[in-house]
Amino acid sequence: MKEAKSRVQSGVDAGGLPVCLDGVFTPLADALGLLRERRADEGLLRRVREWPTPVPWAAMPDQPSLMMVRAVFSADLEMERFVGMVARSGCRPWCLEMPGDRFVSFNADKHCRGKLVFRWGQHLRSLRVMDFGRFDGRRISEIRTFSGQPLVEFHRRLLEEAAFPVCLRFSDVTGWMCGGGNRSAGYEQLLMLAVRDGILVENFRMSDCEERRLVEERLLPAMGLVERRLGLRPLVVRLYEPHEEDSPECWQYPGGLYGVARALLRGRDCGC
Repeated sequence: MKEAKSRVQSGVDAGGLPVCLDGVFTPLADALGLLRERRADEGLLRRVREWPTPVPWAAMPDQPSLMMVRAVFSADLEMERFVGMVARSGCRPWCLEMPGDRFVSFNADKHCRGKLVFRWGQHLRSLRVMDFGRFDGRRISEIRTFSGQPLVEFHRRLLEEAAFPVCLRFSDVTGWMCGGGNRSAGYEQLLMLAVRDGILVENFRMSDCEERRLVEERLLPAMGLVERRLGLRPLVVRLYEPHEEDSPECWQYPGGLYGVARALLRGRDCGC
């Protein structure tokens, strides 16, 4: 398969929106074909393993993987979509978590782990599972729900109850994604994993100022660096189509898990 020339560009237009993300994403079918070719390239394997950063090769699953990175994974609708993509791809799911990161309530990806929104068709109902005032700014691994259960464990139980038809593999990557205050290096390592060992699955809400800044200041430079060193674009596929990327669905949960979440809290919640 001939690889398309990359068009990774940074910067914004006059309206404050990103100029181009064409060089970031590869269609899933194309990414799977490229991954097969790259994994058969012994020379590429040597060059990748010589990368001068502490990429966690030992933690990599033995088989090709679809990777996703979140502070904490849970059984939300985003995970449902990711599991569906895994099933279609024939790859193994690899969930990269950062439980040692700080919880900040203004970050939507983290906020939704403390206040869950459940969906039944068009009907929504929320359930707050933690004290935001008490734990804001604390490490996620230190947070307890209203019942005293560790927040990470609470979300693991939801995943167990969801009974997804794939075996999810989790790795704590706090040390190399957040360690030393150099998150740009963490993105370099993450994208290195997506050169010949797996495919990164992501969704970028470019209407969000914080997320747009992360993409332009960290992800795009890291992607350009990896490509310049190896001559290959890291394999990144969209979880949501562009017209869906701002949908609140990714932070919502299937309504069938509402009773499970209430039971885990033992009735101790604020309900809003």
